[in-house]
Amino acid sequence: MAVWNAPADCEGHALRATMAASEAQRAIHELRKTESTLPKIDFGIGVNTGRVIAGNIGYEEHKEYSVLGDTVNVASKLTSVTPGGKVWITAHTFELVKDHISVKPLVPMALRGKRQPVKAYEVLGVQ
Repeated sequence: MAVWNAPADCEGHALRATMAASEAQRAIHELRKTESTLPKIDFGIGVNTGRVIAGNIGYEEHKEYSVLGDTVNVASKLTSVTPGGKVWITAHTFELVKDHISVKPLVPMALRGKRQPVKAYEVLGVQ
């Protein structure tokens, strides 16, 4: 999991997150071409944007900075259904980055724990 815009404000956080996800998929694809002995690495990345609870979580001997909330849960569930090598973003993220990316709309999907289908987009490119 990667987090932008917490604990400090980060201008363009949704675009930065989408760019990082796309770059990670591109780098893995390129690595596969040059390193044939490596095991196949294939995973999807889901990006969601919204409010979270952020802070140090844990107990005195072991604290970890993390984020919690519905935004995080949706991102995790989206990631779990995103095919390997792809980046999918939610509609909220899309609204924040639409002028800088090309996408393919996906059929709204049922995600466990969500009453309404979640609208998502496959990222095809980042300008």
